[in-house]
Amino acid sequence: MGSREILDKFFNRHTSFQLEVADQLRNDVKSGALSRREVLKRGSALGLSLGLLGGLFGFDKSVLAQETPKQGGVLKLGIARPRGVVDPLTSRSRSEGFVLKPVLPPLGRLQADGSLAPGLAESWAPNEDATVWTFKFRPTKWISGEAFTAHDIAAALDLLLDPASPSPTVSGYRGILSHGNYEVPDDQTLVFHLDRAYVDFPYIVSYGATAWFPKGYTQGDFAKGTVGGVGPFLLKEYSADRGASYVKNPDYWDAANIHLDGLEIVFFDDDQSMALALQGGQVDALPVLASSAVLAISANPDFEVLSARSSAYNSIRMQVDAEPFTDKRVRQALAYSIDRQAIVNTIYSGAADLGNDHVFAPAFLQSAVVNEAIPQRVRDIAKAKQLLADAGHADGLKLTLTSQQYADIPQYLQLVQSQAKEAGFDITLDLKSQAEYYGADANQPWLSVPFGATDWGERATPGAMITPAYLTGAPFNESKYSSADFDAAAKAFDGEIDVAKRGQLAIDAAKIMHEDTPTIIGYFAQTRRPVNKKVKGFPAGPASQLDLTGTWLDA
Repeated sequence: MGSREILDKFFNRHTSFQLEVADQLRNDVKSGALSRREVLKRGSALGLSLGLLGGLFGFDKSVLAQETPKQGGVLKLGIARPRGVVDPLTSRSRSEGFVLKPVLPPLGRLQADGSLAPGLAESWAPNEDATVWTFKFRPTKWISGEAFTAHDIAAALDLLLDPASPSPTVSGYRGILSHGNYEVPDDQTLVFHLDRAYVDFPYIVSYGATAWFPKGYTQGDFAKGTVGGVGPFLLKEYSADRGASYVKNPDYWDAANIHLDGLEIVFFDDDQSMALALQGGQVDALPVLASSAVLAISANPDFEVLSARSSAYNSIRMQVDAEPFTDKRVRQALAYSIDRQAIVNTIYSGAADLGNDHVFAPAFLQSAVVNEAIPQRVRDIAKAKQLLADAGHADGLKLTLTSQQYADIPQYLQLVQSQAKEAGFDITLDLKSQAEYYGADANQPWLSVPFGATDWGERATPGAMITPAYLTGAPFNESKYSSADFDAAAKAFDGEIDVAKRGQLAIDAAKIMHEDTPTIIGYFAQTRRPVNKKVKGFPAGPASQLDLTGTWLDA
């Protein structure tokens, strides 16, 4: 079947604009501008069905076929203990997302290859300039017996985007979708009217810790087990101290591909305890584990460590409005004083991508052109000393770097402390507990100290990383960075559909951030997921998501 016939076949399932995009993607593949992996990710974000993509580009599901899954069993997972009682109104961490999403799933299901598969939403499509997005939802129901409709998502957004809400969700939507800018033309359709063009919008509503709940929801309902029915599992029991247990939802729309009878999630206080629990058989898999704890497990033949590229990073950020960091030469000097490859080799045994002081991680679709255009920053002590001298600090600088005792951060900062000393930086580390570092209300050191290091979880797109953290006035702009040129390039990148033009905008934004150096991004650590070999079909990533579709136990 020729490409024109394929486009005609899927005409009734796609808008004319989507078919034009599909045709352009086909041309981009022919010219070598895009790989098939990139097409799958790009096409799924724009709502092109797998049938259309498969017909045009020859994707064959049979290549993904594995041994026949066994039915039954309860999968036991170990995760870091969430802070407080887990609730969709206040959820912000990966651990909270792991607890919520078996019951309250995302609109789209992010895959390890970066593509977006249908979830609660059956389809989505933009208008021609990506300022209006129309989502169609599949018919299903809550455990109350009430039908799940687009009105539920709209009501959830009313709460989540309310400036007075306790939800942190608003930060990820600020400047993209405003409170109330959505409409429900019928029970299965929700139309979003965005504040600006945003090509990757389906990722925004499908990623992170956000979980969708029914209209009339009250904080605390999840912990009581009174919501659910639209996800692959039903909450059986929840304890803020111990964990949660679930049973398979027989009414889930994709129940045929949920092979487990149930799921148990056990809370732990540290990575070492999780690693010992896996080795001792208390749990079967660990969705997230620090690299230092992975090493011992990787040598055990009973386990395998699944890996996937990630956009997660540990920032070393400098507030650009505080001395001595008002001078970008100081910031650049510190960036040139560290040996990124040595850090990656020491902490991760090479299982991380080098960072180049911008957020366009190699895990992102657009990063290939960015990395070709911007030379990798490498350690150069002579240059670092000259930059410090030019900034008026020829005798060096004494600084206090504030951060947290969490995962690999202390080891990372100790290496930076040692490496930077040769360039003239005398750094004292002030490592707090995670609770102290993030704080609350008016006392949040991670946002207030002039020199800090913060763990940033992975995001599905560069825009999702930039919007809350680097745009002028962004709520979590811990570096106080403000650049009109960067803002303009980043926003234009978010709204550009043309692949070549979008690639150039990515380069423009990355170059500005790299030059200004509000933060040092030394590396992007891979997702490392240790699992017992009896667990089959467990997803290698992404780190913040856990789609158990197709997972089964061979025991």
